[in-house]
Order: sequence, then structure tokens, then C-alpha cells
Amino acid sequence: MSDTYTDGAGHFALKGLLPGSYFVCVDGPSGYEVHPDPGGWYKESWYGDKPSEKGALQITLKEGSERDGIQIKVKRETRYRVIICAKGPRSESTTDSYDFDLLQREAWEVKHIDGNYVIPNIPPGHYTLVIHAPSGGHYIAQAERHFDVVDRDVTLRIHFDGAVDK
Repeated sequence: MSDTYTDGAGHFALKGLLPGSYFVCVDGPSGYEVHPDPGGWYKESWYGDKPSEKGALQITLKEGSERDGIQIKVKRETRYRVIICAKGPRSESTTDSYDFDLLQREAWEVKHIDGNYVIPNIPPGHYTLVIHAPSGGHYIAQAERHFDVVDRDVTLRIHFDGAVDK
């Protein structure tokens, strides 16, 4: 893996690459540690103007070769919140905390004073959320939800219907 930054005109060079095939990705001014700037978030873009490696164009380099004219359009994207209201089998909280796993993305949750959890900064896409309710060193309940983020915050109401032992 190699990384670099663009110059003031948007040009970049990846130096020292071994012969082979590569995918090139641009993901904002801070690379893999993407953070918003005053204009918001940048959408990750792969060569071929694709939103992921799937469908992106590979660049093949032979020994001593160079490749010019690679253009990648970087766009802004709006990100949203996923709000989770989790309740136990009798509409009571099963635990003071939950373990969340958003399968398609590295994410973290914040517990609000109202008892709901919020996962911030989620771009549009299809996701799967797995929630475990731990108690005494084991899981007393779990739930899985598939959902889409399109153009607004998403609220998921999770009602655990029974216990599971893991």
C-alpha cells in the first residue's frame, strides 16, 4: 500500500510501486483518518469514479513504467445518524449497556441521556446492525436489523423477544 497527498493543483504521484496491478482510492484531505472540514465530508472515490473497489478500474504497472492522466472526482457526501431505541422482552431495558456491531463499517455509538444510542456519521448505504445485551459475562439477548440510510437520520426500534445463551 502506498499513499500520498495531492498538490495545490490536485496532482499526485505514487512513487516506489512494484510492478503489479493496483486500485487507486481518494478519500478526503486526511486519508484513512477521514474527518470533516468546514464543508462537510468527502465521499470515498475509486479510480473509474466508483464508490467502492467493486467496479473500480485497476492500474497495471510494468517495471519502469509510469502512468499519467489518472483522474478521480472527489465529491462531498452527507452523513447521517442511526438512532437506536433498544428495549427488553417486556418493553424494559434488558441491561444498562449493549454491544453494537455495524457489519459494513467501522463505527462507534454514543449513549444519550434519554437512554437511546446514536451512531454518528454514517453515509448512505445498506447496513446490518447486530446488537447483544450482555449481563453477568454472557449475552442474555441479541437482535439483528438490516436497514438503509438514504437521505435522513434512521431510527431503529429494537425489541428483544427472548433470551439467548452465547
